[in-house]
Amino acid sequence: MLLGVFEDRFWRNFTPLTLTRPSFNLLIGTSTLLEKIIKSLGYSGRVYLFTRRYLGGVLSENFGDWPVNKPESVDDTILMVNGLLLPDREFAEKALKLEVGEGLIHGERIIAACISPRNLTSFLEGVESSEPRKLLNKAYEYAGAKTLRYLWDIINLNHEMIVFEWERPEGLAELDSTVKILGDQSMIALGEGASVEGYAVLDTRSGPIYIGGGTVVKPFSRLEGPLWIGRNCLIESSIVKGGTSIGDNSRVGGEVEASVIQGHSNKRHLGYLGHSYVGEWVNIGAGTNISNLKNTYGTQRVLIEGRRVDTGRVFLGCFIGDHAKTAIGVQIASAKLVGVSSHVYADAPQYIPSFTASTGDGLVEIFIESAIETAKRMMGRRGRTLTPAYEEMLREVHSLTEDDRMRFGVEKRWLGSRHGF
Repeated sequence: MLLGVFEDRFWRNFTPLTLTRPSFNLLIGTSTLLEKIIKSLGYSGRVYLFTRRYLGGVLSENFGDWPVNKPESVDDTILMVNGLLLPDREFAEKALKLEVGEGLIHGERIIAACISPRNLTSFLEGVESSEPRKLLNKAYEYAGAKTLRYLWDIINLNHEMIVFEWERPEGLAELDSTVKILGDQSMIALGEGASVEGYAVLDTRSGPIYIGGGTVVKPFSRLEGPLWIGRNCLIESSIVKGGTSIGDNSRVGGEVEASVIQGHSNKRHLGYLGHSYVGEWVNIGAGTNISNLKNTYGTQRVLIEGRRVDTGRVFLGCFIGDHAKTAIGVQIASAKLVGVSSHVYADAPQYIPSFTASTGDGLVEIFIESAIETAKRMMGRRGRTLTPAYEEMLREVHSLTEDDRMRFGVEKRWLGSRHGF
């Protein structure tokens, strides 16, 4: 049986992060949702990926010969899995028993389904429906399934997922004698070429710490578990608290707490980031502080699809889309959304649409050519090239978010050199 992974309609609840990636490429714990699904099933073949059309080119670049949006290439029965699933230990057992036309559901969502090649196109067209049972001959309720529904579900579960996915190394990590360990040293794992420089503190009393290959932790950093740091990162004399995941090639300084940084992003200077999700190629300027708590200690509400949704969380920071930037000394209140390629120069409103600068005297559009040039420069600094497929994707996101900018009164005028343009 083949394996496919698809998006359902709930990808919209994860914007701006899912404007530039499929929902199954979101990071939680120690890996993306896609990686978790593949690992849970013990699958080693090609995976068929199904996402929005405009993301197909970039996804094909990232996954080589894995077919993207090609239902016609499926020539055998395929197990289709919802890309917003957090698979547990029971998932594989239940999913691999499914016969053709059968599926696992949780409420109004399909978790997994066994589909024949001739019915695959109609299945993909129907997953946007609120009545998934109509797509299946037989549906089994999977009451214990964990499916992500909103952005803040990642913040809610990240601590738990790092602990759940922890794999204890065979031996003790080799550390400088001046590194202070609080807790069990066997709960520390270092990838090949990772280094922790002198006088750092590693605290495993609340969970494990994993430091990826090639990552450097500078002196006087304090790292608290559960914590996962990817490959080739720089931890610049920071305080990084538990429940944090930092993706590959990121630069982190200041204080970070219970947050996810997707990767290739820069938060190298002093400033606080708490209970937030930061996309790729983001630059958080020196002295930027992102609040995670109301003065009233009330629960946070986030703008989703035009309505403010109560998250039930007291601690919640911001959700920052790919290629966004903040200026030096910016203060951002809690529960804000910052769109793709947007810039924050002054206090941020509740929502900053994609390709928008918050200037202190209104919202102003960042023209697409300027956004692309900025992306090329930042990616070039990390030895990466903005490919034609990636540029096309950014142009499409700019077009798709035009109505959003109009609805929020974003002005079309030149920002000028005062804001670095």
